[in-house]
Amino acid sequence: MNDKRRIIEYARRSVPIPGSGNRRAASHRRVVVHALALALIFLVATTGSVLAQDEDGKAYISDLKVYADGLFLVVDFDVKDAFTKKIEEGIQAGIPTTFTYVIQLRKVVPQWSDEIVYAVEVKRTISYDTLKQEYSVSSGSQDQGSKTKDLQQAREMMARIHGVPLVVKHVLQPGGHYYIEVKAELRSVDLPPFLDSLLFFVGFWDIKTDWSRIDIDPSLWSQP
Repeated sequence: MNDKRRIIEYARRSVPIPGSGNRRAASHRRVVVHALALALIFLVATTGSVLAQDEDGKAYISDLKVYADGLFLVVDFDVKDAFTKKIEEGIQAGIPTTFTYVIQLRKVVPQWSDEIVYAVEVKRTISYDTLKQEYSVSSGSQDQGSKTKDLQQAREMMARIHGVPLVVKHVLQPGGHYYIEVKAELRSVDLPPFLDSLLFFVGFWDIKTDWSRIDIDPSLWSQP
């Protein structure tokens, strides 16, 4: 276990729970969390590394495709290099992590900002049961999730987004120039409020890909 993971786990155990223990104990725990947080800043500063620039490389969108499926335009894509070693260590320490995919359908407007015709967010959340040694990947709060003991399979479920319907084809206007943009954001969830804010500030647990774009072939929405 490396130093950063040890700090995160210890800090989670040290956060005071309302109604559990006297004020003195709670105050002591708060001091501990602040001290650990400062230590975490030092570790990040001295290593000179945040996850977006991890040794595994910068995450990016790949294999972006758009096609017609019946009445709808549908999008497929993958995200690459999102699962760095540090992220995997955090997940295996019990920190749920969410990938949010932002998908926009835009229309080119000459000499003006391009119009957003349609936008949607797709979420995938991964968590790890340390007792069962099992990963769960879900797409929302009402989703029970798909479970697997295989990390590679869990990665694929998180990073492969296929068959997302966007709009009915007839919404697109003949002669218009349309394109799709996609980006991904990774964020840890369910951390103690103070530590969560700190990690966001230092960029320890955030990854954002650049926008990836694909132009839409006009023949796609002219098909019957």
